[in-house]
Amino acid sequence: MDEADFWLTFGSETCALNPLPRSDVVKVNLPKVRPLDAQFGVWPRKNLPESVSEYLFEDSIVENSETLRQTFAILDAAKTSALPSMLQESGLANVSLFNGKAAEDLAEVAPYLVQLDVNNDFVRRLFTDTDSRVGLWRCQLGIFIKSDATLEKLQRVFRKFTRVRDQEGKWSFFRFWEPEVASVHFEYLLRHSELAQRWFHTADGHSINYTIFLLDGCAAQYSMKKSTSPDVSPPFQLQNAEKQAFKARRMEKSLELIRHRLARLFPDKSTSQIHDTVQMITARFVPYGFRNTGSLFALSWFELQHGPNFDQKMPLKMLRDLREVNTPEDLRIAKIRACLNF
Repeated sequence: MDEADFWLTFGSETCALNPLPRSDVVKVNLPKVRPLDAQFGVWPRKNLPESVSEYLFEDSIVENSETLRQTFAILDAAKTSALPSMLQESGLANVSLFNGKAAEDLAEVAPYLVQLDVNNDFVRRLFTDTDSRVGLWRCQLGIFIKSDATLEKLQRVFRKFTRVRDQEGKWSFFRFWEPEVASVHFEYLLRHSELAQRWFHTADGHSINYTIFLLDGCAAQYSMKKSTSPDVSPPFQLQNAEKQAFKARRMEKSLELIRHRLARLFPDKSTSQIHDTVQMITARFVPYGFRNTGSLFALSWFELQHGPNFDQKMPLKMLRDLREVNTPEDLRIAKIRACLNF
């Protein structure tokens, strides 16, 4: 399927996921999370939303072992200012996933593996949604991990994934700790568990489970049912199909933004009308090279303002110019505005 076809079918029934194959990766959808507010006048203040402690900080013993699973997080310093200082003030054990000189030069934007304590005030900040600098929920700093492995062993596992090779042999920086990226990635591993072993176990067999919280409160946990030695599994490689899945998620986030902006501008239009309009515009104009969020927003606005198939009302020459894929998007949008007397 070429890229145009991919975007044409994205979000439609024809693009629905195939039934989930039998997999060694297990997903558990968790109750939707409502982040904490400022808790003015509340004492003692909660450190976690209701139910989160039940699965994120529960004392669970590893099977056939007396070892307790600890709770960790991978947090992105690039998402908020002064994360290294916050971690130092918290007293929580932490290590950068970058190594050597990169860890020093990129300290303010590096990902950090942090061992969490449910009673630490920093944990409360991670789950607090306020307008002040105290609340970090909206920053979407990272993902959460349960494991019986040590901080150092987990660091060795995750450091290997900060840069990954794709099927063409090209290396790229992989921000797997971003919740949106992680959500796509672990959904892909759910359907391709042959790629998952190195993500769910350390080299000496310690298990690793993941919990992902999205900004809207949706939450899920991922674990692996059986353990084989990661040393005998193939090195992780970013598949082309997974790269397409990342593109699809980025496109969907862009379309969500477009729909939200249009809803404010056209309060008389229903949610379904706006949704259907954006989907139809995407299907009609992406094949002609319109992929920029601003372009798709403008085209959807034209459609809502001037009625269905607004482009069919333009002169034939304008239609030919509109479909000229070698002309920059913004120039073609400007021509449409001029044609529609804007």
